[in-house]
Amino acid sequence: MTTERRPATHMILSFPRRRAVGAWPVAVLVALAVGLAGLSAADAAGTVTNCASYGSVETVGDLAWALQDGGAVSFACNGTIAVPEIAISVDTTIDATGKAVALSGNGMNRVFVVSGGARLDLIAMAVVAGNEGNTYGGGIYADSFSTVTLTNSSVIGNAAVLGGGGIYAGPSSTVTLTGSTVSGNAAGGIGGGIYAGNSSTVTLTNSAVT
Repeated sequence: MTTERRPATHMILSFPRRRAVGAWPVAVLVALAVGLAGLSAADAAGTVTNCASYGSVETVGDLAWALQDGGAVSFACNGTIAVPEIAISVDTTIDATGKAVALSGNGMNRVFVVSGGARLDLIAMAVVAGNEGNTYGGGIYADSFSTVTLTNSSVIGNAAVLGGGGIYAGPSSTVTLTGSTVSGNAAGGIGGGIYAGNSSTVTLTNSAVT
C-alpha cells in the first residue's frame, strides 16, 4: 500500500505546482506590460500639466491628483494655482525647478498644513496669499514633529491671526530654509514672518525674513 500511495501523492502535489509556477510569471509580465504601455510620462512621474486650477484627484495632470499619494511632484507648466488648504500627512516633495509656479491661498485659507511627522520639501516654489483666520500659520503650518524645507523658494504675502503669518513651526518641528525668502507676511500676534514654537528648530542658510 505504501508503494502505491507515494506515486499518487507525488503526482498530485508536484505536477500541478510546476505548471502553476510556470504560468503565473508569464501572466504577471503580460499584465505589467499592458499596464505600463498605457502610462504616460506624466502618470509615472507625478507631473502637473495643468497650472490653471487645483483640479481633481481623478484627473491626471492636476495638482490635486499629483499630491494625493505624496512622493515627488514636478511641473510641466507655469502659473499661479489657487488651492484649498493642502494637508500633507506623508512625505512629499514639490519641485518647480525650471518653471514659475506659485501656490495661492487666494486670501481665503492657509496653503499647507504638515502633520503626523510628515516631511514637506518645497523646491523653486512660491507660497502666496495664504490666510489663517483663527490660529497660526497663514502660508505653512508645520505641526509638531513635522519637517518643512524650502530651497530656492519664497513665502510672500500670507497672514495669520495669532502668529506665523508666513510659517508656523510647531513644537519639536524642523523648518529649514536654503536660498529662500519670507517676505511681506503679517500676523495679529507675534512672528509675522516665522513663528518658532517650543523646542522647534528653524535654520536659515542664505535666506532672508523681512
